[in-house]
Amino acid sequence: MTLRGVHAECSAAVLGLDNESDRELGRRYGQDAVSAWDAHSWRLLACTTGTVTVSGWRATGAGAALPRAPRDQ
Repeated sequence: MTLRGVHAECSAAVLGLDNESDRELGRRYGQDAVSAWDAHSWRLLACTTGTVTVSGWRATGAGAALPRAPRDQ
């Protein structure tokens, strides 16, 4: 589904796979990309091109929430 330049796909979390196994599983189910994370980074792995986008992340304390970006109505 693409809404105003934002792409989203149905997903599920699978633990214990390496990046190539992640991509293969994504290809098998028709995904454009899969995400992977560890203690240091969050990565978006393209299933067909091998492109990787790396981003940092942070945890918040219990009950704390990050502010949400305003959404266009």
